[in-house]
Amino acid sequence: MSLPHFGPAKESIRRSEGTVSFRTLDMEEELSAPGICQESFDVVVASNVLRATSDVRRVL
Repeated sequence: MSLPHFGPAKESIRRSEGTVSFRTLDMEEELSAPGICQESFDVVVASNVLRATSDVRRVL
């Protein structure tokens, strides 16, 4: 998913601003990449992404 796909979700939870953030994650990169803090997220939405990764076992 890319940032433009988050628009409708952001609008529907506007009242939660400050407690909910939307970001993209490159599944090919380590979670310790700059800007991604481990254990700092509760929900990850991944739609049709496994087919786009080079190593499915590592990503899972």
